[in-house]
Amino acid sequence: MNEYPLILFTSFLILGKMLNSDELKNEPQVVLIPNNTIPVPAPMDCNSPVFWADGQIYMFNSEGFPRRSNGTSLSQLTDTIQCQWDGPPGKTWWIEAVWKDPKTGILYGWYHHEPKNLPCAPRTAPKIGAIISQDNGTTWKDQGFVLENGYPIDTSYDNGFFVGGNGDFHVILDRGKKYFYFLFSNYGGPVSEQGIGLARSSFKNKGQPGTVFKYFNGSWKEGGLGGQVTPIFPTPTGWKGPDTFDCYWGPSIHWNTYLKQYVVVLNRTIRHGWAGDAIYIAYSDDLFHWTAPKPFYRATGEFDWYPLIIGIKKNETDTRCGQEGRLFIRNQSKYSIRFLKDGEKGL
Repeated sequence: MNEYPLILFTSFLILGKMLNSDELKNEPQVVLIPNNTIPVPAPMDCNSPVFWADGQIYMFNSEGFPRRSNGTSLSQLTDTIQCQWDGPPGKTWWIEAVWKDPKTGILYGWYHHEPKNLPCAPRTAPKIGAIISQDNGTTWKDQGFVLENGYPIDTSYDNGFFVGGNGDFHVILDRGKKYFYFLFSNYGGPVSEQGIGLARSSFKNKGQPGTVFKYFNGSWKEGGLGGQVTPIFPTPTGWKGPDTFDCYWGPSIHWNTYLKQYVVVLNRTIRHGWAGDAIYIAYSDDLFHWTAPKPFYRATGEFDWYPLIIGIKKNETDTRCGQEGRLFIRNQSKYSIRFLKDGEKGL
């Protein structure tokens, strides 16, 4: 155990310098460049999605309920308001992904919810729901749940937070604009199904209740509510705990227009309490076949969670980025992130 981190971090890219690693040959690489700190404008405890409208960039930060801010750039986000919705009073919701329809102007969103009425409270089993807004996210209409774990909760879980469930996720529209893909954390059921799962909804159905299907054993026949999962990033230990070693969770994904690939960044636990060693990155051409996750940012504390890459050009978002973007970790960005194709030099 003591020797493992020394091997693990040989591939780190820090302070604008690239360290050699045979494991990264034939894969893209990244350089982290220290930059001015950009804080998120409101409390958050999940992914903080963004979208553009009328020359303004909008960001959602959520901690039990969401707030929205907007401005002319990531570093100029102001006018923070608390979002309103028609969901039941006291129902928690964390907005983790959004997509604005360029034709209708409707803003589609998806949220993480943590039920409070379980027998093991305050531990819970999250669910994922859909919402729709007609006013750029000031007010929302709850559409209902789209992803839920189908196995009974396990009150003997000892990971500190969850006793099952589906949550901590991200959503991206694929390049062919055929499907909305959900990358979500699956915390329940057999260990063979736990890890980062994949689900999708057709472009026509736009991720609404009853239209989301989970990927399992090579097909999309499992319903979003209760279906089985074949994880694209499995875990050898599962989430029961107290040992939660090598568990990936909380993905955020974007299409990289420079690499012409999908890029996902992930949290990874190394012990009880969800403490992490690093932020990890992986690449894919098709959302199904991924490179092995590699660390690229060393955790500086136990709660370096919720990595998110946001493009810095106009109309780039948390699901679309070019060669350079900003890396957000939890509530701030201290680094620019630059992507390099195989064989390219760094700075």
